[in-house]
Amino acid sequence: MKKYILILLILVATFSLAAYDFPYDSGYGVEFSGKSDSSQLFGLSVYHKIMDFNFLSPGVEINLDLSASSEGIKFGGIRFSGMIDLFYLDNQVFSFVSANPTLWSPSVKVGFFWNSKFYPTCTLEVAPLRFLEKDFVYEWFSPFINFDENGVSSWGLTFCRFTYLCL
Repeated sequence: MKKYILILLILVATFSLAAYDFPYDSGYGVEFSGKSDSSQLFGLSVYHKIMDFNFLSPGVEINLDLSASSEGIKFGGIRFSGMIDLFYLDNQVFSFVSANPTLWSPSVKVGFFWNSKFYPTCTLEVAPLRFLEKDFVYEWFSPFINFDENGVSSWGLTFCRFTYLCL
């Protein structure tokens, strides 16, 4: 038992020393996506980073999706996601993306999506081109897959997501 407590204390100390300090932990954003059913999604999101570490930083996100198709604009669904920022890299090849200093921070999101009929599905999204500034988070070309009890129900690509960190 003492061995497990010692390991836990070492892990907590390691993660607290590895903390990366950002001025804001929460914000709101917009996104533009396309899905396999030929619909385009416009999303509004609320984002909160739970803890700041140099690697494996957890966060949560709530999205409200509006769907645009040949039938017009309608409610697309609500998504609740937990996310992990895999790491933060300062000296990276993507520094040309912004005039301001940016960190490359790929992430993985797993969550639940309730479509317009409030039918729940699981969702998995990978954001390999995710960049952090002091006040903004930018994500480009993030693939996602929605699963239901029959397997893959839909898939798509988030073309861009802009999150303003303000809280």
